[in-house]
Amino acid sequence: MTIELSKQARADAIASIQRYFQENMPESIGNIRAGLLLNFFVEEVGPANLQASHR
Repeated sequence: MTIELSKQARADAIASIQRYFQENMPESIGNIRAGLLLNFFVEEVGPANLQASHR
């Protein structure tokens, strides 16, 4: 199962991840690393959540 994000949704999510790291972690996170983290959640965590919601 593939989850597709629009360019705007992806940009918003990356900005949100960067804001979270800035506010809650000792180090900030750059755009590339935030994008990679987003990819992980979309590819690994997202499908599991969708499957669970369909039960």
